[in-house]
Amino acid sequence: MLTTSQSYVTYQGNGATAQFPYSFPVARAAYLQVSITDNNVSPPATAVLSSSQYSVTGIGNGIPGAANPTPGGVVTYPLSGSVLPAGWTITIQRVVPYQQNTSLENQGGFYPQVVEAALDNLTMQTQQLATQVNETSSLAPYIIQPLTLPANLTTQSLAGLFSVYVTANSQGTTITGFSDMTAGNFFKIIFGDGNTTIAFATWWSGLAAGSIIGHQGQSVTFAQGDVLDCVTDGAYVYVIDSNPMVPAILPPITGLIITNDAATPYTKLKVTSVSITMANAVGVKLCQTWAAGPESAILPAPLDATTLGAGGLDTGTLAAGAWYYVWAIGDGTHINLLLSSAGSWANVNKTYISGFSYARLIGCALTDSSAHFIRFHQYGNKFLFDVPISVTLASQASYTQYAAGPFPLIAAAGLFQIVFFSQSGQATFGFSADGANDYFVMYAPATGAVGQGQFELPFLTAKAFWYKNSNISATPGVNVRGFTLNL
Repeated sequence: MLTTSQSYVTYQGNGATAQFPYSFPVARAAYLQVSITDNNVSPPATAVLSSSQYSVTGIGNGIPGAANPTPGGVVTYPLSGSVLPAGWTITIQRVVPYQQNTSLENQGGFYPQVVEAALDNLTMQTQQLATQVNETSSLAPYIIQPLTLPANLTTQSLAGLFSVYVTANSQGTTITGFSDMTAGNFFKIIFGDGNTTIAFATWWSGLAAGSIIGHQGQSVTFAQGDVLDCVTDGAYVYVIDSNPMVPAILPPITGLIITNDAATPYTKLKVTSVSITMANAVGVKLCQTWAAGPESAILPAPLDATTLGAGGLDTGTLAAGAWYYVWAIGDGTHINLLLSSAGSWANVNKTYISGFSYARLIGCALTDSSAHFIRFHQYGNKFLFDVPISVTLASQASYTQYAAGPFPLIAAAGLFQIVFFSQSGQATFGFSADGANDYFVMYAPATGAVGQGQFELPFLTAKAFWYKNSNISATPGVNVRGFTLNL
């Protein structure tokens, strides 16, 4: 029987006390956790003590069948040296595992204490969860601290400004039309449509293009899609925080296939899809169906790298040995495609695609040493070379990074094939995603034997993988079959 709902107790240090009682049952010493917290620092620092740093009495008291039916005991800390000072706390807590180890056999003996102990343990688990929920849901109230007026805003009143949506069309103009300047109001300034050099001096005194001075004088820089959280005191507006714009959540592209154009494979790509949803710089979504086909749709002309603008390259000509990224672009009415060496929309050259503010990255393509597209097929987010690309690896006894491979910026994982031979005895070949832990290991069991396999390896910290080997014959090669893309 468990008659107390308490599962922990906390005491304040006072520089004199070293014994701290608890009054709840603890079945085993391993179920007791003692921690100390230094509340003199911000945030408070907590350390869990090992059992060698304190002593405890009362373990097993109050448990069904125990000699002492009264739960609780005493924790002594420290065992030697200075006692817990003021500003510190010590917490004694019961922490039971989330397991049910009681087994009742059919037609076996019935022992009420066994059943009672199992029910007690279940109740202890519930109390433990309740404590965790209460601790995580007890949020401190949000307090707005008084703001100090930045020196460079003292001459410019923004009366009439409440909420500002900054776009490229705002450059060089005074933004008006917002009237609620009630003290304490919050609002956001959103930087959209790719313009990161707004001429703030025209509407906010003393502010240079490309930066804003926030409260307490710190500099706040911004980029396309950033959001500034602001507050007003009734006369002036203050920047209190800067956050990246949360991107729109886009559904998967349906029916996507990208491959080389059959007639002109070296410079043109054919893109097939049913529908695609894109977003502009401030997260507004646009859903469009490509052409009129009910099952699939092919754009009227292939994506042509010999032309500039919509349906071609964003700038220049195809370079040798380079990745190009396929963008779906829209202007709200029309949809088209764009090739760019930039895997980020902010870095795409938009000179030749005026009016196309919606975009979505949908694929990629690689050129060879002659600046020709290497033949490939992309199905959804799976990119596959028609002929795998081979990379040569050296003999390495410990994990060594290989980052020189043909890996696009948007690759989430690589698809690899390998064949190797044992030179002497058992040979091994290992691959790692982080340089420390085995991810895929293959063996050739005896001299002259073959080891081979294919696997998918995630790119965790870089567009690279780590490898090591032993007792291999000659220089092994790894075929890069393709990638899983992060679209």
